[in-house]
Amino acid sequence: MEQQRLERKMERYIEIVSQLKSKLKWSVSNNQTYMMIASMYIVNEKEFDMDRFLDISEYIKDEVGLFSTLKSQTRFTTAAMLDIHFDTPKEMFHKYLEVYEAFVDQRFQRGVFTYIAAMVHFLKHKELNLPLVQRARSIYKGMRVEHPFLTTNMDYPLSVLLGEVDKEEDALINYVEAFYAHLNENGFTKGNQLQFLSHILALPSEESEKVLVERVQKVKSTFVDFRLKGKQAYYPEMGMLSLIENGATHVSTVKQLSSKLDKEKLFKWYPDMNVKITTNIVVSEITEDTNVSETNLYTAIEAIVQAQQAAMVAVLASSSAVVAGGGDGS
Repeated sequence: MEQQRLERKMERYIEIVSQLKSKLKWSVSNNQTYMMIASMYIVNEKEFDMDRFLDISEYIKDEVGLFSTLKSQTRFTTAAMLDIHFDTPKEMFHKYLEVYEAFVDQRFQRGVFTYIAAMVHFLKHKELNLPLVQRARSIYKGMRVEHPFLTTNMDYPLSVLLGEVDKEEDALINYVEAFYAHLNENGFTKGNQLQFLSHILALPSEESEKVLVERVQKVKSTFVDFRLKGKQAYYPEMGMLSLIENGATHVSTVKQLSSKLDKEKLFKWYPDMNVKITTNIVVSEITEDTNVSETNLYTAIEAIVQAQQAAMVAVLASSSAVVAGGGDGS
């Protein structure tokens, strides 16, 4: 991993956040949204063009119903994802809405979390794959059986990713539960973040459960060593690093980069978000390595970076979204 290249990415990230804040300060209620959008462009190595981004955002706003979640600032993160992944984002937006409506038809509740889940599905398949939507819904129901108080609509995107795993449904849910139990036995605190971590570790299939549990314990210990703490908020980041052999050795880079952001006026109030963003950028940079790219691990890590982005987008959007009772997404 080339340090200079990584530092250039961080400089570009700061630059994009500054541009977004300057342009959208009357439309977006928190700096974390700028941070999330900027990180998407950096992680996906997509050139950011403000005029193009705003044009897509306004198009989304004009095309949806009066009470749609996408009338709110959620349209900006949606615009970013369409801009990053498609050459014809406006055309693809309408196909995306069709996928969203199919999710609703399968009893996913209308609102921001279903929009994100539909986007995860859409980015993977570029169209509706109904059997996988149905499988995602079934997996979500299985998750609720295991953890009725932890599993919420926020878990919709992860159920979509788990639905892509080539395992029989009951075996997959049992596999996730085994991670949850073993990690809890080894000092990880029960809760939403541990559930998220368990889902992350269940996505790849190259390594054994034992190896992955040992790796994530090592990464957590290294977080503590570098005074990042072993807090629950960082469990998903620990999981991402654990998918990489010797992932613990990259914690020092996460610490170095996040500490730099902590000293910047624009970022100093968001230390946890800084760790999450820098981990995403570091992990995406590692996967550019040829040896990693040639394995199935590359695909798994890409999916998890996407899941982590989806989770952050959903949390940020849900705080400001106008949740519609009907006509949402029209």
